[in-house]
Amino acid sequence: FLSSFSRVVDNIKEKNNFQEICSVIAESLLQDLGVEFCGVVLFEDAESGEESLCLEGIREDQRFIHIHSGQELLGSRDFHQAVTVLVREAAACLNIPDVYRESRFNGVDFSSVVRSLVVLPILLRGVPVGALLASHSLPRYFSENHLRLLRILSGILTQSRFLTGRHAAVRNACGTDAVPGQAAARQDVVSVVLMSFDLQAVSGRPATPNKEAILG
Repeated sequence: FLSSFSRVVDNIKEKNNFQEICSVIAESLLQDLGVEFCGVVLFEDAESGEESLCLEGIREDQRFIHIHSGQELLGSRDFHQAVTVLVREAAACLNIPDVYRESRFNGVDFSSVVRSLVVLPILLRGVPVGALLASHSLPRYFSENHLRLLRILSGILTQSRFLTGRHAAVRNACGTDAVPGQAAARQDVVSVVLMSFDLQAVSGRPATPNKEAILG
């Protein structure tokens, strides 16, 4: 999982095209995690002018990635609509062990590559603007390690969307809305990343790993 995450980070460095970033993540999910279907969905937003986007990756006899603007997943509008409702209602990671045992999917004609399903939101200022999907033909396929990595990847997509969306062009270096007609003032920008490395001790209380473990 760590090597897969490392390859994703290395391959999206310097990229400022959201579709390219999505393709890198989809390729990693199909190749490294054994996912049989993955998707990145962006909802249409009339207010900001953002168009809908669907990137679908499928691994059967071979891997391929399909990008389109239609509101369909695996050729199904019902599947796309169900995912849209899930993300907008929950706005959290949803791990569905078996789609055929979920009443909310009644009426959806699933492809053979969808049995286990994970749906994670792509957020913009706390509002769901899309979703990251991963599925497998076996029930209860996704482990906690899968979910950890998928949460990280959905976070990368969230940040990438924030930096590459149309709204980003009208924000200045300080991150505030620019006044139309005014050039944004050039300023130095400092990014600070805080990372917490915690373990759970046998007693159930949080513990800090040793220095060598963190460096590793």
